[in-house]
Amino acid sequence: MFLHIVGGLASIFVVLLIQRRLASKPRDERLTFNGYPSRAGSLLGIALNILLKKQGRLYPGFKDVPKIEIIIENADVPKREHGIYEKLVSSTGTQGDSVLPCFIPALMFKVWARLTSLPQWPLNPLGMIHYKTVITQWREIKVEEPLRVEVTINGSRATERGLEIDAIIKAFDAKGERVLDCVWTVLSRGGRAGAKKTGSSAPAATEAPVEDANSTLVEARAGLGVRFSTATGDISPQHMYGLTAMIAGFKKPIAHGMWTLERAISDIREKGAMPKYPFTIDSSFKLPIFLPGKVKVGWTQKEAGKVEFRVAAVDGKPHMLGSVAPAK
Repeated sequence: MFLHIVGGLASIFVVLLIQRRLASKPRDERLTFNGYPSRAGSLLGIALNILLKKQGRLYPGFKDVPKIEIIIENADVPKREHGIYEKLVSSTGTQGDSVLPCFIPALMFKVWARLTSLPQWPLNPLGMIHYKTVITQWREIKVEEPLRVEVTINGSRATERGLEIDAIIKAFDAKGERVLDCVWTVLSRGGRAGAKKTGSSAPAATEAPVEDANSTLVEARAGLGVRFSTATGDISPQHMYGLTAMIAGFKKPIAHGMWTLERAISDIREKGAMPKYPFTIDSSFKLPIFLPGKVKVGWTQKEAGKVEFRVAAVDGKPHMLGSVAPAK
C-alpha cells in the first residue's frame, strides 16, 4: 500500500513537472490579490521552478524576465505582525501606530514568493540575493490604514555575477495618493560568459573601517530569523535553521537584510536624528550577519539633514552601508 501511494505521488509530481515545462513561456502577467498572497500557495510552484530552472541563466525561450505586475488590494499593515517586527528592530519600545519605514518593503518577501512560483518566472528561485533597497516614504503611514500596493518586475541586467532584477513597489492610500516608493533589487547568481559588469553587480565588502560619530553594539540573537519570519513572511532557508542554511550555502543562519536596515534606521530615529517626511533611505547589503552574533550600528550626521549609516562587524568589515536624507 505504501509503495502504491509513493508511486502515485511520484506520478503526479512528474505530470506537474511536464505541465510546468510546457507552461514556462515568456508572457506578461498581471495578478490581483485581496491582501498579501499566502506562502502556502507558492510552495509547489517554487519547488517546480527549482527543479526546472537555473541560477543566473534565463530559461530556454526567454530573452529576458517578462513584465509581471502584482496588485494587492486591502494591503493594510497588520497590527500584530507590525508589533512583532517593531520589538525585533527597536531598542527602546514602540512609536505608537506609525508604521516603520522598512516594514512594507519587508512584506515584499510574500510577493516575491508568488512571483518566483509562476510558470513564466525564468530563473531558479534559489541563489537569489536581495542586496539593495531604496525607499522613499512621502508621509506618515498608520498601522491598519487602508492601502493598495503595486509591485512590478520588468526585465533584468546582465552582470559578471548573474542577473540583477528590480522590483518596483508603490503604495497608495485610500485617496489614491502615493505614500511610499521602493526599488528592491536582487541578484540571481550565476555569471554568464561575456557579460559586462554594469557597476552595481555584486555586494562588495572592501570598504575600509570608518569611525562613526554615533555607535551602538547590537546583539543579533539565535532564532532571530525565525522570529522575523513571523512578522514578514520571509521563510527563506538561509535565515531559518542551521540545516536549512547549509542547504542554501551558508555555514549558519544569517540575519534578514531588512532587519539589519530597520535596526540601523531605528537607532537613528530613537536618537532624534531622522529627517522629517518625506525622506529617502538608500542601502546596500554587503557581508552576511551570522546568527548569533554582534554588530556595530554606527551613523554620522552630514549636511542638509543627511545621515550616513553602517552596520559592521566588530573588526569593522561592513555588513550594510546606507544613508537617509530628505527626499528630493
